[in-house]
Amino acid sequence: MTTISDDDVHNALAELIRIKPDTDSIETIKAWRDHIMQYREQDTAAMAVLRGYARQFAGDVVALRERYYALSGDRRYRYETTGKDLGGVAAALKDAWSLVPGWQN
Repeated sequence: MTTISDDDVHNALAELIRIKPDTDSIETIKAWRDHIMQYREQDTAAMAVLRGYARQFAGDVVALRERYYALSGDRRYRYETTGKDLGGVAAALKDAWSLVPGWQN
């Protein structure tokens, strides 16, 4: 199994932020879905990185929780830096990590 580094995770999160639509430019649910569908492969790949990273901590929920808070609170994901609503970072981590045994948030 290849080790997934913090840098790999930050790259995956940056990709998820990059492809997230700007809510001011999306006027309908159909437009939102169309936008999301055009980035489906990138989203799937980024989420696979997050899941693989979390699996590295399976059995050590304390370490996984520490990584979650460190990543979701990282200042590079603040609105001032990206100009986007970053609840998506925490949501992506929660979604990706939901299948890891012992993970609860």
